[in-house]
Amino acid sequence: MRDYPHVNFSLDILNAAVTNYAHDPECEKGRGSYIVELINLSKHRQQLSNQVLHKLVAQKDNTYGLDQLFEIARLLAQAGHPEARVAFYERLELGALPEYACVGGYEAVTLDGVEGMKRAAAVIGQLLAANPDETEETWLLKHAQENSPEVQVEAELQKAAQHNEHIACYLAAVQETRQRKALTPPCPTLTFENIKQRIAQKTKCRLPESAVRKLSRKQIRQLADAFRVETNSARQGKYLQVFRHVKFRTAMSYCWHWRQSLCAATTGRCRMPFRPCSISKPPPSGNLPSRPWQPLPPPICTWTYCLTTTAQTTISSWRN
Repeated sequence: MRDYPHVNFSLDILNAAVTNYAHDPECEKGRGSYIVELINLSKHRQQLSNQVLHKLVAQKDNTYGLDQLFEIARLLAQAGHPEARVAFYERLELGALPEYACVGGYEAVTLDGVEGMKRAAAVIGQLLAANPDETEETWLLKHAQENSPEVQVEAELQKAAQHNEHIACYLAAVQETRQRKALTPPCPTLTFENIKQRIAQKTKCRLPESAVRKLSRKQIRQLADAFRVETNSARQGKYLQVFRHVKFRTAMSYCWHWRQSLCAATTGRCRMPFRPCSISKPPPSGNLPSRPWQPLPPPICTWTYCLTTTAQTTISSWRN
């Protein structure tokens, strides 16, 4: 845009706003702030902003693009554009209709705190009233409380529920979820031996984060040692579930060595393009291979993503 001021990039910006082009939208953050920056740099900013808001209201399907459009509208509203706030809540309330996806609650909380939570709860409650068999998790309510720690969010919702039956329906559904979870048996206590047994099975292995975090230092060391001598790639991927939740330096030193070998073996066969990431230096360990350091590429497959995120977190903790 700077080098080609005579070119109108509005269509490209609009396409980037409507479609989330992230490699993995579920894991990566949205591009909303970047898109808003482009809109503000455009000579057609008002027209482009209106087009984006129109796309938000018109979007019915639950896509990552819709999440991104909500983020863009929220950022525009926070920047002082009243038409963005109107479009934001217009689309949020449309989520109560069966033909529209009910999303945008988290962005509403980020935009207006408790008031945004009330409006999101009313929409969800309206949808729950029309579909009695549906359930509602506590995640949005927890997010609202974390976003406004100075306020008792649930107490404020209970006050609003006295005058709004849909908010009352939302709170009732959340309470039912709490009661159901209270009757659910707690996760079994994991040990080194039963984790090894789960990993050795040919079926999929899920290791709950809450149980993994209760492992002792000795058990984590045992798992790190077992991971170092494991040669089966499928079982290696299962071990990474442990080190995604708990960081252990011995295991991570081997992870980096193993990751280099994996990338070397798969380069040329993976359809996902490589690109540099924010890690520019190797972790401080003498167990790494002597080859020149290369920035970490994006994940090659699902279980190497576990390695990527684990390594990034571990390096950050070492630097601090």
